[in-house]
Amino acid sequence: MDPTVANADYSAFLTALEKYTFDIVVYDGTESVVIEAYASFVKRISERVGRKCQAVMAGAEDSNTEWGISAGIICTAAGNLVAWRSGGRCSV
Repeated sequence: MDPTVANADYSAFLTALEKYTFDIVVYDGTESVVIEAYASFVKRISERVGRKCQAVMAGAEDSNTEWGISAGIICTAAGNLVAWRSGGRCSV
């Protein structure tokens, strides 16, 4: 059985993640509500808490806290590009 993941599950994950130090968190879905939650989370952790981190997501803007998968990259599955970009970011 493959459980369905609800938006609230992502919120619970980010709450649990907050106590850990991490460099990159990845979301390979396309739900705009979840993308906004991840973006807000990493911005808050980086700017208010002072632990620099980034999110890699499809549809995100490139910034100090977000790495997006840009329009103009052609792929049938955005999740594949998110995994590729996050791997590249981790190796920098």
